[in-house]
Amino acid sequence: MSRLVPYGGGTSTGVVVASGNASPAVVAAGAVNGQTPARDRIEALAKYVPAEILAFYVPAVPAISLLKHPAWVPWAHWAAFLVAWALVPLYFHSIGKHDARRNRQMFVSSLAFPIWAYVSNRTIGPLAPWYDDAFGVLLMLGFSLATAFLLPERQRA
Repeated sequence: MSRLVPYGGGTSTGVVVASGNASPAVVAAGAVNGQTPARDRIEALAKYVPAEILAFYVPAVPAISLLKHPAWVPWAHWAAFLVAWALVPLYFHSIGKHDARRNRQMFVSSLAFPIWAYVSNRTIGPLAPWYDDAFGVLLMLGFSLATAFLLPERQRA
């Protein structure tokens, strides 16, 4: 993915093998056969988001879909999405020292959350009506490119 260290450390080591007539851009984004972005790419994107926020959002979306009042479902999905998204920068603001590296991580993680929510919840959630496989791949490519320019400054000797 990017050279910026994902939150929680580590990088994705999965290798995606594409078959068929997938375009090089689709293969590079981790999509197989020109379909949805591959799970390992989505998991790599999730590493930028604090696990505590994912632990809230991941079960909340399907639970909301089970509400007895269908008219409440879209509102509740949007509420959960916006709460989780707002908590990402607050989480980073509340931990550690407040330096340029922390601020960059806060920005990158805040950018990663809606992209991750878009590509991971294709059939349910507030962004599901607008989901498109190709757009998901393009978002992930754009995120990877953007993070390359947000590298922490190197320590001077």
